[in-house]
Amino acid sequence: MCEPERSCSINEDIGLGSAFTIAHEIGHNSGRGACLDNEPLKRDFLYPTVAPGQVYDADEQCRFQYGSSSRQCKYGEVCRELWCLSKSNRCVTNSIPAAEGTLCQTGSIEKGWCFQGECVLFGTWPQSVDGGWGPWSTWGECSRTCGGGVSSSMRHCDSPAPSGGGKYCLGERKRYRSCNTDTCPAGSRDFREKQCADFDSMSFRGKFYNWKPYTGGGVKPCALNCLAEGYNFYTERSPAVIDGTRCQADSLDICINGECKHVGCDNILGSDAKEDRCRVCGADGSTCEATEGLFNDSLPRGGYMEVVRIPKGSVHIEIKEVGMSKNYIALKSEGDDYYINGAWTIDWPRKFDIAGTSFHYRRPADQPESLEALGATTEILVVMVLLQEQNQGIRYKFNVPIQRTGSGDNEVGFTWYHKPWGDCSATCAGGREPGARRTQLTATPVTESEDSV
Repeated sequence: MCEPERSCSINEDIGLGSAFTIAHEIGHNSGRGACLDNEPLKRDFLYPTVAPGQVYDADEQCRFQYGSSSRQCKYGEVCRELWCLSKSNRCVTNSIPAAEGTLCQTGSIEKGWCFQGECVLFGTWPQSVDGGWGPWSTWGECSRTCGGGVSSSMRHCDSPAPSGGGKYCLGERKRYRSCNTDTCPAGSRDFREKQCADFDSMSFRGKFYNWKPYTGGGVKPCALNCLAEGYNFYTERSPAVIDGTRCQADSLDICINGECKHVGCDNILGSDAKEDRCRVCGADGSTCEATEGLFNDSLPRGGYMEVVRIPKGSVHIEIKEVGMSKNYIALKSEGDDYYINGAWTIDWPRKFDIAGTSFHYRRPADQPESLEALGATTEILVVMVLLQEQNQGIRYKFNVPIQRTGSGDNEVGFTWYHKPWGDCSATCAGGREPGARRTQLTATPVTESEDSV
């Protein structure tokens, strides 16, 4: 019922109790279960001072449920179940108690009224007790053995439980924490892929398929959508993936209870830790340098031309045409194996898993073509362009790791010194540049004594 195309319900009118049913179904239909986690509004609502059972007595409540000829049957405890005379002159009940404030009578109370399912002395109000949280339970089992799972702990509003109209506990009933955040061993199966594969042994519409994850447009990131391998269709196999599944392949955020939750670059749920421009967690961006440029050479049409080489380890890769054209961006390995748009064959725009990262190839109908990846790449890649018409220009930028010549205490620093001026190549009328009077800069290792001066 939480799916938009199926979010409808039919509610039978059963009198005053219908209000509770309708409120419950509205929560289902609109998918608003998460509203229970919202911070309550900091204002008091004005409730009627007259109890509903005083406005509508038991007979009137029966007429609401069973028609104008119905009335109360003096049967059972009215504050727990309201029994009414039906059209067939039988006493029936919907197992719904009489409304608060309905007159009642017991062996010890001659005149009372209903409150909280009990018959109490008329005119008295049960003392309200606000609820209090009990202790947190121990942390449960981790949802994953590696790659960043979650475990949960619960508490209940039972210390004490709310009664007499007292307030329910405010705050989280269930909490989560990260667990088993170590990277999975090389060659491990993708967690979402495994969940899809678990359905391989289950028939779907009378047939068996091999299922692969589908995360294309128009699907919820935390629903398990699987593509039938070799067929042109996908389906939702589960409304929610297992807790700890990545929302997207190139994101650290994870799914919990069918909702995407933020994870910092330290793999900790709710952490504020962020990657720098070099994709190093919590660093200052000093371990890489930016490379960017514009490829706007005028080239002959009808062939592949090299745009730029992307070094191994590059991050935040962005390749984009300056203007719309009939040309196509292509990507290949250093060894001439094409990954995208090779051999004069144009691929559909989609995500490509290449060189240890995901490349997003986009070709909108009203915008220039683009290719993007977070990185880091595990090999040298070559960006090409398949020319069909005049080159409109291709912008590229990416960040490349700085190659260190040493490490730690063994790293050598250098400083510049001027050498004395040399002799001029002529005594008058100007000398020639190759032998011109000049000064030279030489790089000399810095010793501890020189560095401290």
